[in-house]
Amino acid sequence: MANFSVQGVDALIEDMLALEEIPDEVVDKMLKASADIALRAMQNSLKKLGLIDTQQLYDSLTAVQKRNKQGKIYYLIYPRGTRHDYLTVGKIRRVGIKRHRKSGQAIKMTNNDVGFVLEFGAPRRNKKAYQWMRTALEGCADEILAVQTRIYDEWLKSKNL
Repeated sequence: MANFSVQGVDALIEDMLALEEIPDEVVDKMLKASADIALRAMQNSLKKLGLIDTQQLYDSLTAVQKRNKQGKIYYLIYPRGTRHDYLTVGKIRRVGIKRHRKSGQAIKMTNNDVGFVLEFGAPRRNKKAYQWMRTALEGCADEILAVQTRIYDEWLKSKNL
């Protein structure tokens, strides 16, 4: 009868089980790096398209870390805050589309509203769609993938795989 013996299979099985779930620190590092790249790409897209008037939308873009109900980490990148009124030729004017309450008082526009209108447009108000977010995210997709691959590869090398 032939005798078959294998050494090191147990260590390989343990390594494969360790790969089953990537630690939260590695996932967070990958997502944080991706969010930073996407944030810079969105800001550069605003500059490239000449959509910086008061720089409020540009300055309000932020990346916020969140956790879902299952405890998984994700990042949201969006414009935060409300628009500030500014003076133009002695009159106060609001940037973007005005919305009114029933009493006729103007509601302050949020930076998210302005970003939405610049992304998708407002045909009834003759506002052109620039799709600044979509083009920015499509343009940086390869860079994000490269960074995530590099971070994941570093983690694999730390596990000697």
